[in-house]
Amino acid sequence: MRHPWLQWLVGVLLSSAAGAQPASVQARVRGRVIDVQSSTLIASAELLLLRAGDTLAHGRTDSLGRFTAAGTVGATFTLEVRRLGYQPAAVQWTARADTTLVIGLTRAAPTLSTVEVVEHEALSTRLAGFEERARVKAGGTYIKREQIDTWHPERTSDLMRRVLGVKLIDSAGVMLASSARGQKVDLKTANTAGSWAPCVMRVGVDGHIKEWGFPMDAIDPNGIHGIEVYNGPASIPSEYSGMRTDSYCGLVMIWTRMGEH
Repeated sequence: MRHPWLQWLVGVLLSSAAGAQPASVQARVRGRVIDVQSSTLIASAELLLLRAGDTLAHGRTDSLGRFTAAGTVGATFTLEVRRLGYQPAAVQWTARADTTLVIGLTRAAPTLSTVEVVEHEALSTRLAGFEERARVKAGGTYIKREQIDTWHPERTSDLMRRVLGVKLIDSAGVMLASSARGQKVDLKTANTAGSWAPCVMRVGVDGHIKEWGFPMDAIDPNGIHGIEVYNGPASIPSEYSGMRTDSYCGLVMIWTRMGEH
């Protein structure tokens, strides 16, 4: 039993090929479309009948993968077949006599459009404040993990050499960050009038102020997430308002990675 779309396709081809010459001799092509890998029949494959680049008719295979077309004897046509998930195929057909064709389709390898991978580090609440201050540049100097990876410092104190307004001093083999703003009066000396001493900056780790003279080089640079440096009390953010005791010379706050790597 002929399918309605096949009757329509044949009718179109007959009228297109014959035109005003109803006596033109027609040749018919019948065939099937199959999966090359599995040899199974492919239903609903789209077929186009073309001649000299013009589409004369189109249709689809039936539930058994069959199709029928016709054209004027002596003319050469192209049968193009397409199906989602398969590579298109095209065969040449010269209408000389009734012909049977088997057209095989090869499955198309799945392809993806260009994928952009953007890495977003999952930050803990502990680091959120640092990241926000670094984003808005809240009055300090901010050193982030990407910069540390680029600079390859041997020691944490090496990072301080890149901060404007900070210089390093060697205190009995311990490198301390000193504010370049000047010196401060040391009232702990024997001289009751006090004396001038280097303006050593306080150091904090993960939000906690360490004892005076804390050796920042005790922290491996590979274990640092970021550092924020404030050169004086006026620039220290309100988040550290409770830490401003002896903060005249400024603050170096180191944030560790703590399991990020």
